[in-house]
Amino acid sequence: MLTNQKGKYIMQNSDVAHSFFYHCGNFYRRSMTVSYENNKYFSYSTCIGKISTTKDGQSILLISKNKFSTTTAKHIGELRAASPYYNYLELPQETGHSDFYPESVLRTLYNDLEYYSNQKMTQKPNREGFTNAFYTLKELLNIDGFDVDMSKLEEFQPLYDTITNPEELAKYKAKQAALEKKKAKELKKQLESFISKYDIAALARMAYTSGYFEEKAALKKYLNPKNELSFIWFDGELVRTSQNITVNRKEVEALVKLWNKGKLKKGMTISHYTIIEINSEFVKVGCHKITTENIKALFNQMNNQHQEAA
Repeated sequence: MLTNQKGKYIMQNSDVAHSFFYHCGNFYRRSMTVSYENNKYFSYSTCIGKISTTKDGQSILLISKNKFSTTTAKHIGELRAASPYYNYLELPQETGHSDFYPESVLRTLYNDLEYYSNQKMTQKPNREGFTNAFYTLKELLNIDGFDVDMSKLEEFQPLYDTITNPEELAKYKAKQAALEKKKAKELKKQLESFISKYDIAALARMAYTSGYFEEKAALKKYLNPKNELSFIWFDGELVRTSQNITVNRKEVEALVKLWNKGKLKKGMTISHYTIIEINSEFVKVGCHKITTENIKALFNQMNNQHQEAA
């Protein structure tokens, strides 16, 4: 009968996690979702933990960075809490893998470096993704069984040094801001013939509906440079959005009128979407972040149509 380090009979997953570090051997019970074989710990059929050694002979826990499901996430938390080792290293893992296969782990980390290095380092999630991959590769230099490509680290070392140094990061952000400003100015000049003729709702309709014209991609970039905004426009009795949602025009018009009077409130709804945030720059409806300029354009169109009909 297998017991945990306190001599109690194993009944729960947390008991298995503790037993893994103190019992030499294997544990498997058909009724349980965790098990272990020697130095490897499993959630279902996926290895989520492994006791390994550093090149200087110290024990270290390799643990899955990927959570896969709420159940496996709980198993990973139990394993981390039970570990007597102060050192652990999170590694990318793939579902169903029975080990932390070096080829798979390293390939994922190299791909992460390539991907994040081509993203905007002015954005914190991109910096974190890049630095986590770089840090993990450096740590793997000291883990048995992993043959890290040093040329990869040397290639990305300058970028890592820049974004992890507050002063250098500030310079980098300033340089990128200047470049973005220059690009925006050039883009505006390129699209002057469109911008001078149409309001933002009409421009959005051209950019986000079917049909090709040469400046379409540039127009979309001009309207939504960070790809964080949504746009709306009238289409007959409907209002369409840049996220391919349609709602009743009368509902939208009623809310636009309230917005113009300063009476639009958080918690109001349109169709089954709720107004989450209202400020001077945008109104957020569900996952749609709609600029005040866009809403004002709709209000002006409503007024013009009303005057034409009078």
